[in-house]
Amino acid sequence: MPLFNTRQPASLCERCKVVAFDDAEFEGFKRVKTKDGDFLGYDLPEKQQESDEEFEFRLDFDLDDTFPHLPELTQGAADGCGFCGYLKHLLLSDDVQCRLGDMIVDRGDRELPVSIFLYYRWGTWLFFDSDGLDSLVVGLFMNARGFQTIDNNVDLEMEVILSVGSDETVDSAGDACADWLRLWPSTQTDHLTEQKLNWISSHILDCSEGRHSRKCLPGDRENASSLPTRLVDITGPIPRLVYADQIIAEVARNGQEIPKYAALSYCWGLESHARDQLKTTRASEERMRLGIPIEFLTGTIRDAVQVARAFQIPFLWVDSLCIIQDDIADWEREASRMGIVYSNAFVTFCSLGSSCHTSFLQPPSPTILIPFQSSLNEKAKGAYVLRYSTCVIGKVNANHLLADVSSSRWLQRGWAHQEYVMSARLVIFGLHFVHFLCPSITAAENEEPESIQWQFLLRGVATDPEELYNEWGKSIAPIYSDRQFTKPEDALPAISGLARYFSTVLADEYVAGLWKRDMLRGLIWSYCRHPGSGFPHMNDLLKRLSQRNPYIAPSWSWIGRRVVDMDLYRNVQDTRGGFQSLCDIEVTVDIQGQNPFGRISYAQLRVTAPTYTFSDTTISQNAADRGHVEISLPDGTVVSCAIDWAYPRLEGKFKLIVIGSVDWENTKKSRAQRKAVGSTLGSLPEGELSKRENIDVYGLLLHVAPQEDRFYRVGAFNSYYQQGGGFQLLDSCETETVCII
Repeated sequence: MPLFNTRQPASLCERCKVVAFDDAEFEGFKRVKTKDGDFLGYDLPEKQQESDEEFEFRLDFDLDDTFPHLPELTQGAADGCGFCGYLKHLLLSDDVQCRLGDMIVDRGDRELPVSIFLYYRWGTWLFFDSDGLDSLVVGLFMNARGFQTIDNNVDLEMEVILSVGSDETVDSAGDACADWLRLWPSTQTDHLTEQKLNWISSHILDCSEGRHSRKCLPGDRENASSLPTRLVDITGPIPRLVYADQIIAEVARNGQEIPKYAALSYCWGLESHARDQLKTTRASEERMRLGIPIEFLTGTIRDAVQVARAFQIPFLWVDSLCIIQDDIADWEREASRMGIVYSNAFVTFCSLGSSCHTSFLQPPSPTILIPFQSSLNEKAKGAYVLRYSTCVIGKVNANHLLADVSSSRWLQRGWAHQEYVMSARLVIFGLHFVHFLCPSITAAENEEPESIQWQFLLRGVATDPEELYNEWGKSIAPIYSDRQFTKPEDALPAISGLARYFSTVLADEYVAGLWKRDMLRGLIWSYCRHPGSGFPHMNDLLKRLSQRNPYIAPSWSWIGRRVVDMDLYRNVQDTRGGFQSLCDIEVTVDIQGQNPFGRISYAQLRVTAPTYTFSDTTISQNAADRGHVEISLPDGTVVSCAIDWAYPRLEGKFKLIVIGSVDWENTKKSRAQRKAVGSTLGSLPEGELSKRENIDVYGLLLHVAPQEDRFYRVGAFNSYYQQGGGFQLLDSCETETVCII
């Protein structure tokens, strides 16, 4: 709904007058004269070169307000300021509110202080070959003290990006403002134009027929021709829910092939959005089989129906409609098959909108017209359009063509990771562009496609077990752990399709996010140490680890941890021949429900290994390796440890448990030599057995649990032979059996 009149420049209050760009206020801008007309140029001042803010121009605008009512902006709008009203509308939009919900748990109507600042950006952000006034960034800093935040941070940062464009109501031939500022036309996105449909169709056809590469062909996929349990039939004027056995029986009678279907990947949005979305329940299932009036569908699903019909795809799979949402047994069964649903779909349509109610074919992008008068050229005057572009947590990547993908809430959605990884091909509808991805290429409209290495596990990927274990540890775990869930207990179900595929190919047992035969490496994850990722205090960590309702995963699994790093895993991965076990592990996992790769109610490890017990001690930051700490043990041995909590002190009863070693000397051999000598210490030639100085050991840091005979995993460690540790640490250890929960 148009709340702002873009045909008349907005009235601006005293505070907001600075929003009208002043080309003489900032150093480096100049008038450039050419035979085709004058335009505004910019030479980067020497003092700003190689700065992260080299093309950013901070305005004299600082406003302190509070969510959710924004009284300062409300008053400014009431006093007649168009920009105050526009900014309030943006900050209360579904997009921004969903992003706030991704950072703060159960915010409700409590007041959240927010500081607002503005800066213009010059040059490329959304488009190539752009060298003009590009965007206005609305920066938000929020003080979340007293709130429960996802990453344990209290200082939160977010940016709302407004693109700068020319006024489409003005004749382009006479738009002096657009010529001077070198603006792109500001137009409402429409992804269902004939040109875009032809572009999408050609890529889908080339991919499905193998013209991109043979990796795109189905190959020998298991159940390649199977259909999901339920689909939405969109061949008639009114969509209806149908069962796969109905479809199969009908095509068998008519001698036809199994029909194609498309799958939809999207965000449900805030809890209120999800609650209002039409869903199949036990009570509504029969009614849905008779027909689903199109007007009852949310904007995202209506668009998916329209796109599928445009490509003559007869059936559509949507989770809210094709899974009985209040039937736990049905939900668990269908969740376990989710990977197959997406891998067998002819194409997956992805909506990058923040809510199921948002149209992805014509995504909402509120605009406001800002008056302009150049201070360097009196003839350059008029107005330009600010149009909502995107909202990101943290600071936006200033030169990212695919910003509408990388900054989207969809990419942060936990369930979406499996959906895109396992899809045969995807059409992604962003705010600005349509994107096509398949195992062979990635492409954005109006750009040449690029060959890529993409994570499509069922198409064109090697099935070598070692490579698949590495893929799980190096790619899936770190990326997936950065995803977010409305229900934290969905962390295992949302990756269960991937786990099922890996389990089949590897012939290995899946244990709460890890693999039994790769357990020695899978256990040595750590929290990611990038800025913006907070750490709990020790007491908070122990409280979280003891939580049983809901039970998510054991302390030794990375599942349910927010942003993990696999540096230790990668180090061991690079040492194939010199890596060995120093422990025996027994695993117990109690499955909850019908999905063998889904939710669990309990899991433990019984590990027999060398251990070193110690109590309260101070730890020091290792300046050479930010985020890791050094622990000086009572016997003088130093271990390098990645801890899972914030404060640099170990309080309580701890154990180091040694689970493996790395023989760096042995890693220098060729792979053939390593295979010849074997991978365990006992099988090495006798002369090498004595070279203990070349061997590092690694393991887990444990903290005693409330049950005295059990422990939590609270970190991972390395002991280096060069620091007087390594294999020598074992001289101070005793072998015992420890239960880790």
